[in-house]
Amino acid sequence: MPDFSLNIHKYKAIIFDLDGTLYDAHRLVFWITFCDILSFKYFKAERYVKKSLMGRDYGNFKEYDKAFGALFGKLMGMSPEISRMWYHKFYTKHMVKVLQKHFSLRPQVQQIFTHLQKKGIKVAVFSDYCMVEERLEALGFDFGGSGIPNVMTSAEERGALKPAPRPFGEIASELGVEPSQVLVVGDDEKSDGAGAKLSWMDFLQIRTKKQDHSLMSWETFSSLILNDLS
Repeated sequence: MPDFSLNIHKYKAIIFDLDGTLYDAHRLVFWITFCDILSFKYFKAERYVKKSLMGRDYGNFKEYDKAFGALFGKLMGMSPEISRMWYHKFYTKHMVKVLQKHFSLRPQVQQIFTHLQKKGIKVAVFSDYCMVEERLEALGFDFGGSGIPNVMTSAEERGALKPAPRPFGEIASELGVEPSQVLVVGDDEKSDGAGAKLSWMDFLQIRTKKQDHSLMSWETFSSLILNDLS
């Protein structure tokens, strides 16, 4: 069995990925498609475009959105304007509805955020996809309770999909900490992990159903956090 350890005391902030990290996103693509099978080709194109834009830094949301609309429109035979409208008016809201109906947060997410903040460690949630607050709420996060993240943001809003390093650095600055004092917790080494490395931050990869048992499970991570900082 792997010997898991985590010196959480060395960090002043933790940046959490959302999809696949704070909830099990194993069947997300299935449910997004199943709940609107007639839009399958659009969903497939959206994923292709996102992979094509990985790591590219457009400087701001407006320029990123233009690039997304142009590529998506080219694939689907639509104008960039219609493409962006489909994405922002339909797709993102469709995702929120799917999350609300079929998914929930991993155990003790909110308790972990509360615990970290009580110990002086700031918390951010950083997703590639927009509507972070709405998606957290759809997953069952209680915004009337404690443990509200200090920063909730997306790579889309900042104009650069992971692993582009600029958004990671901006988040650290907004949290008032140095990059070397930040731990990034995510499920994807190519996006979360590479982004952390490019930003001079540490990275902890959470195991998903597609990965082997040499990685830390969410249950082990939450136990280490709550016990080490008790």
